[in-house]
Amino acid sequence: MPNQFRIISGKWRGRKLRFTGQKGLRPSLDRVRETLFNWLQGKLAEKTVLDLFAGSGALGFEAASRYARQVYLVEKNRVTVQQLHSNRQLLQTEGIRIYHHSAQNFLRAKAVDKNWHHFINIVFIDPPFHQNLLNPICAQLQESQILAKSSWIYLETEKQQTPSVPDNWQLKKSAQVGQVAFFLYQTTEDG
Repeated sequence: MPNQFRIISGKWRGRKLRFTGQKGLRPSLDRVRETLFNWLQGKLAEKTVLDLFAGSGALGFEAASRYARQVYLVEKNRVTVQQLHSNRQLLQTEGIRIYHHSAQNFLRAKAVDKNWHHFINIVFIDPPFHQNLLNPICAQLQESQILAKSSWIYLETEKQQTPSVPDNWQLKKSAQVGQVAFFLYQTTEDG
């Protein structure tokens, strides 16, 4: 069936979830997700995860399936948000919270919320391609102060784009599949 993705592993392994056919919405490929979650092996359990451009929710639902403590999905498209709510209800989970905001507005709001300072352990940043959102959102994320010490940040972009990240983000892994490039960074103390 079109507009479905499969959860690869964890408590919901093999479950298929639907996503909307909104223009520009492209769930991370199975192969890309498999590589990412192999990289994050042992780092997800009981962690707090933020998916800033949730789209289909493939990354966030996969993280929740692999026992992340709490997953926050941020998506600005109303129809896509409704589908995320339907998938969360289908899985009957309270471990996923969904925010109907742009990534920029979400970070702006959380930057002034002291409860969110140094709160997030893992961030997924997979913005729509060809809109030049990646580098500005990385800078805004760093400035927001919501990252915990030694956070992990995953970036996914078209292969022609080179990420420009804050100085205290150290590249740990990178790969390319077809037209997609992806990177895993870890934050250091300075910055």
